[in-house]
Amino acid sequence: MADKRVLAVGVGRTALESVQPDLLGEAFEFDQVPTSKSAVSIMTVIRFDLIVIRHPQPGLNLHPFLRILRETSCASMAAKVMLLAGDPEHDELRGLHAHAVEIVSGSEVLIGDLTSKVLVAAPRIQVSLMVRLEIELPYGNSIRICQSENLSESGMLVRTEDRVPVGTLGLVSFQLPAGDRPTEARVRVIRETVAGEIPGIALRFEEFQEDGQANLLAFIAAQA
Repeated sequence: MADKRVLAVGVGRTALESVQPDLLGEAFEFDQVPTSKSAVSIMTVIRFDLIVIRHPQPGLNLHPFLRILRETSCASMAAKVMLLAGDPEHDELRGLHAHAVEIVSGSEVLIGDLTSKVLVAAPRIQVSLMVRLEIELPYGNSIRICQSENLSESGMLVRTEDRVPVGTLGLVSFQLPAGDRPTEARVRVIRETVAGEIPGIALRFEEFQEDGQANLLAFIAAQA
């Protein structure tokens, strides 16, 4: 498995000392920059899987920073974002769901455990399923029928020519081969495929309906 790249932006020395033992093993490559300006110069040309940002910090204008990150020309556009919030109720933290930001409050010594949890890659299986995808858009919901390319306990890749912004929320419904009813889940778009890949979007499961998660785990286990 390829190493996961982590970029820490303005994170204090004490927190880094607690994080680095977890991140500097075989599974992670770790970079640190002191300011958001420094982060922009590196994240736009190097792909990072996770960006950890301390908030607030001098010089950080959060929403413009995230807009740069989610531009299609940015190498790290699909990165997950972990925001270490000194004040989770800060006005600047409103409306961040569209950017797929995870807000974490409390002690920074928890970063190591949280980072490992965020970046653990679930095993994927190649499976073709018909997927009903309902995307939540500002002007109303859009429903489309897609075909899955792969599936894991954390999400799925579906084929579609449509462009859907990273961070967009939606609902999926799909029938597992051994299931007696559709599996339904709330999802978030975390990546659009790039040139040379199968056209599609990567979805992360946010919440399952009823026994959907148990059925999915049983199906995946049966494929091993």
